[in-house]
Amino acid sequence: MSFFKPAFIAPTLLAATVALSAGCAQHDTRSAESHDGHDHAKHEMAAESASPYDRPGYVTFVVDGRLWVFAEGSDEAMAMAKEGKHPAKHVTRIAVGPAGMTVRSPDAETLTGYLVAKEGFSIIGENGRFWVYPEGEAPEGGKHPAKHVTKVKAGPGGVTLRGPDADTILAYIAAKPGFDIEIEDGRIWVFKAGTEAHEKFLESGKLPAKHVTKVKAGPRGVTLRGPDSETILEYIAAADGFVTGIEDGRVWVFAPGSDAAAAFLAEGKHPAKHITRIAAGPNGMTVRSPDQDVINAYLRATR
Repeated sequence: MSFFKPAFIAPTLLAATVALSAGCAQHDTRSAESHDGHDHAKHEMAAESASPYDRPGYVTFVVDGRLWVFAEGSDEAMAMAKEGKHPAKHVTRIAVGPAGMTVRSPDAETLTGYLVAKEGFSIIGENGRFWVYPEGEAPEGGKHPAKHVTKVKAGPGGVTLRGPDADTILAYIAAKPGFDIEIEDGRIWVFKAGTEAHEKFLESGKLPAKHVTKVKAGPRGVTLRGPDSETILEYIAAADGFVTGIEDGRVWVFAPGSDAAAAFLAEGKHPAKHITRIAAGPNGMTVRSPDQDVINAYLRATR
């Protein structure tokens, strides 16, 4: 069963990827009146469409470093897009969004739905739990299978996940943009989109006899397999809302849209002045970034 999510992969010798899937820590949810202390005109200027953070069924805007989330086509989304106007009464969850951003939304249901949404999957909320199906395979009429698998607190924000089988839930948890996930015997096979190994797999459907294995290196301690070490390391390093790339076994992390990220993606250039955190990253990798806030947010997101 293959779970491929198409994503933008920039051409680079260092093979970097923009990772914008859901991966969130749980924090308190609260309704709040707006206390930003900014007038309407400033909010209108600050409201910036953040299409890289949009997810199926949801639109997003970055305002003062926070991510506002709305249901696609809703009145609130229209007001934000046209006037930069967000609802005074809203729900806030701190540091749960892409790149560790605080997320705000008109209601808890919309906010949680956004956190759980992923490309390639149909997600159905029911009594605070979320059913996960491969895209297009959700049962009609809302009738879920009597025989199913439940994973308590396994989803974004600690939500409980349910699915027709364990492989579907594992594939959902493991999914990252730019990578093709194949589940075999409880292990996660990882292919990078657009590579020769990936194309061969798509054509033949056969997993490569020659491969690399990293025991317990995947989500929830699952073993990872891939055509080579670089693919596995890139997958491990990829994180929601960051531009990441591997060089000499170290992870470089950048903010999406930054000049440093553009230079790294286009030419493999990294800044001479940067911050280094030795063995602090995923799988014990050393992490480097030109921005202290970015590296701190990345480390929080990958713990």
